[in-house]
Amino acid sequence: LWLPLNLFAQRQKLRRIGVLAVGVSTAEQQQWAQLYFLKLLRDAGFEDGRNAVVEWRYAEGDVERLPALADELVRLNVEVIVASFNQSIAAAKRATRTIPVVMLNAISPVEQGFVDSLGRPGGNITGTAWSSPETMGKILEVLKEAAPRATRVAILGNPAGVPGEKSYMAAALRAGSKLGMSIQFFEATRPEEIGPALERVAAAKSQALFAAVDTILLAGLRDIAAFALRRKMFSISTAATFVDVGGLLYYGPDLNELAVRTVSYVTRILGGAKPADLPVELPSKYQLIISKKTASAIGHKIPPTLLLRADRVIE
Repeated sequence: LWLPLNLFAQRQKLRRIGVLAVGVSTAEQQQWAQLYFLKLLRDAGFEDGRNAVVEWRYAEGDVERLPALADELVRLNVEVIVASFNQSIAAAKRATRTIPVVMLNAISPVEQGFVDSLGRPGGNITGTAWSSPETMGKILEVLKEAAPRATRVAILGNPAGVPGEKSYMAAALRAGSKLGMSIQFFEATRPEEIGPALERVAAAKSQALFAAVDTILLAGLRDIAAFALRRKMFSISTAATFVDVGGLLYYGPDLNELAVRTVSYVTRILGGAKPADLPVELPSKYQLIISKKTASAIGHKIPPTLLLRADRVIE
């Protein structure tokens, strides 16, 4: 009798959870992620507005706003902060050394000093990390298999969103050389820089576009896909919803799995676990998503061998 009553009392306590992200709150991917996060929390017994309060703080694409937003979450006495991507994680780390911070999509967290090691984080930070630089090569391999005749490839990304970007760029150049691809990098560090960057991609006469999307560039995901579609370019992205808004390919970590794992850290910490004792986890599952609809629109046929390997195909 004691255990159920104790659990009931614990669940009735109002738990405060902070979410810190640099992205634009109205972006479709952010809206989807917010609903999915709330669903996973609800499945774990924490319902926003009933026994939990989720404090959302978005920098709306302005990295400079993050420190103030992180400080605001600390003043609200949240019990845990979920920080998405490196800029948000760094802001949360500066704001508190006591409130647990759960990383989502951290890039090179050990090298960035967020944790002592993946196995033993050592402080108030743990969570999930994105893939290693070698994943860049795998993405380009998928692009090459899908579009063998594409030799001039533009990579659009936000270097400020990828500390340690040189290792990722080097991996892309190595893979490109091996695959017979000429790689050119185009930067966009704020949502309003996406349009001009795409104009530079067009001027370079690139045949394929790899959108290395972070939380800032998510705001322009539909525009990026539409640009590639208009120019009949092969396209691939690190955002899974890219194919749903007109992009050709997605290859990368299973984002649903990462979300489930990330929320599991939140629930364990709310249950009393310490971040220092919870190892950082890397993706264990990768997804390939292909849009046959987009392939048809740009006049291209995806090789059957690649379609057979796809986790999802949009007809």
